[in-house]
Amino acid sequence: MLKSENIVIRVSNQKPETMDKISNFVHYLCWSNELEALSSTFSKMRSLIECTFPTDNVDEINDLSKLILVDGLDVQKFLDTRDQLKNVKAILANLDNVGANKVTYNDLNSTDKIFLTLQAHTAVKSIKLDKSILVKDDGTNYDFSPLISKWVESGQGLSNIKKSLSKVFSNIVGNDGELFYPVKVKGGDIPDSDVRQFFGAFTGNAGRSGKDKKGRYTWVKDYSEKKVLTALTDLFTVVFESGNCQTIKPEKPTAEK
Repeated sequence: MLKSENIVIRVSNQKPETMDKISNFVHYLCWSNELEALSSTFSKMRSLIECTFPTDNVDEINDLSKLILVDGLDVQKFLDTRDQLKNVKAILANLDNVGANKVTYNDLNSTDKIFLTLQAHTAVKSIKLDKSILVKDDGTNYDFSPLISKWVESGQGLSNIKKSLSKVFSNIVGNDGELFYPVKVKGGDIPDSDVRQFFGAFTGNAGRSGKDKKGRYTWVKDYSEKKVLTALTDLFTVVFESGNCQTIKPEKPTAEK
């Protein structure tokens, strides 16, 4: 269960008087994700109860003598999930009252969504960057799998993937938002140490090979887009909070003499 105290806001490129909005939107992202997860779990339990007691209101049923008759139902988990859903819905209602909801979030530009996503990711790992960040200027997509594979297999290609990762990061954080100023990495490129940590997401896991998972026990190689996006979100969040980024503010006009 998500806890409010685990949602930490640590930004340095916010525009004046936007911290409340930033905090509200980050909380909205986190609690919306929590609502989705709880709703999925609750929906399955609701179906079990409705099969046994089709006329009862699942949102209000409290008779334990009835609930224990439902085949396959974890009664305590059901009661806890229902209470958690009520609490999360109340939190989202309060956020809606201060202007943080699906409509207002969708109205933000891509730069603001990027920074908000990076902050929300620190509390909820399943919140990650969208695959649109992999689109190049010419419309083609970055494909990191060959570069990752080369490094894992031979330890070569660090400089090439560092350039590509730095380019993607620069593209997504280098424009002005309504809530955030753009940023850039000091020195231009993401440090080698961070890139090596990025590679770590694709190494060290082992399992049975084959679709049936009954083959040889070997190293698992998953360079899928989903896996890459998760690793990129981790990398870019670390870089953003590392103190190695410089905020780009507009130059103040010089006074006319």
